[in-house]
Amino acid sequence: MSIKVGIIGIAGVGKTQFIDKLEGKKCYSYLPTFDTVIRMFRYSENKNIEFRDFSGIQYYKTDDEYFNNLDVLLLMVDNRHISYINGKKMANELLKKYSFRKVMIVQNKTDGIDKDKIIPKAHKISVNNNTGITELMKKIISCDP
Repeated sequence: MSIKVGIIGIAGVGKTQFIDKLEGKKCYSYLPTFDTVIRMFRYSENKNIEFRDFSGIQYYKTDDEYFNNLDVLLLMVDNRHISYINGKKMANELLKKYSFRKVMIVQNKTDGIDKDKIIPKAHKISVNNNTGITELMKKIISCDP
């Protein structure tokens, strides 16, 4: 069984590093993604996950083939207000055009941020400190088509 997950957000929120962490790769300094990258990996014995890592909103272009048939759309934000505002606008535009089984807000870089910058309904993770990732993956897996 395979789950298709798209990750959107502004540049620098940690979309690619999140997938790198899941694959057991080292997270290095920021390198922007300029095109949609599809990465498949086996999450458990009978679960494959296909991640579609979209470029940051600044470089983003709508491409139907990548958004069609997604099971889950992750809107990744960090503690910058601009990432939430721009990401939410983009997610709303995509929701008008496409149908997703589930949309989740994921707030990365939550280690050590001020309480006033926490988004209440977001799944909180820190790719840097490896916190919240297991819980988020359980939520994604529960969206099994």
